[in-house]
Amino acid sequence: MSKEKLCVVFNGADYSLPMSDLIKRPSTITLDNTNYLYVGFKKPLNKFYFNLSNLAPVANTILTVEENDGTNWNPVTNLEDNTYNFSESGYLCWDKYSCNTKCVKSTISGMEKYWYRIQLSESQTIEFMGTGVLFSQDSDVYIEYPILDNAKYKVAVSGNQDNYTNIHVQVRDYILSDIRSIGINKYTKDNPANCDYFKQITEFDLFDLEEIKFAARMLALANIYYKLSDSPDDRWQIDADRYKAEYLRAFNVAFLSIDKNDDGKQDTCEQPTFTTNLRIKR
Repeated sequence: MSKEKLCVVFNGADYSLPMSDLIKRPSTITLDNTNYLYVGFKKPLNKFYFNLSNLAPVANTILTVEENDGTNWNPVTNLEDNTYNFSESGYLCWDKYSCNTKCVKSTISGMEKYWYRIQLSESQTIEFMGTGVLFSQDSDVYIEYPILDNAKYKVAVSGNQDNYTNIHVQVRDYILSDIRSIGINKYTKDNPANCDYFKQITEFDLFDLEEIKFAARMLALANIYYKLSDSPDDRWQIDADRYKAEYLRAFNVAFLSIDKNDDGKQDTCEQPTFTTNLRIKR
């Protein structure tokens, strides 16, 4: 798990710490058309995952996301709302190329970041378990095996959670470890002699999550099946092993677009990197 976190501000209060957890520390916030939830980071981004709990969606609500161009707040380009107006957990994502030219740093609650603000058209009280970047989500799991959208399996795998977010956090961190093991890193300063020049890749450095999505789905399924297994020979363990093998196959042929200079903009030198050299022994 990386130390890099999103900054989250609402009504002048800093929710960054509890919202970074994604699982344990709920934050109850009431959004409407008079206030904003601000999410910021050190560089431009085009995606946030929100884990929501105790859902009580309001009809006819419209969610908007805006970015600051230095003068005005403008809607992000081609917003894709997988949360369906904060009625379920999912992603907010938008055109990855728009962040190259539009969003600039601004200051919210004394913090200078690249900020994005989120608003709802109708008043709605939301319990946020957290926000961040994941490589898989529950809908990916259900595509492969719809029966996993069942409370008894969620309780067995995730305890008192009503989703598999703990599994998706594990998957993200595992994949990041495998990416780092290839030798892919990023640089943040101009002087290679400085020990701070090279940094580890984090979840915020992948430009296109679609490139890793299938591998992440396979690993999520492997982890879920492993936790449901109670015998080395039962069908859960057999399928866990099968999905783990599928993950290794998918990861070894993946092309990854990575922000190697840590500026949030996909430069010509940051075209997809082929991972076929990897030899995973785990």
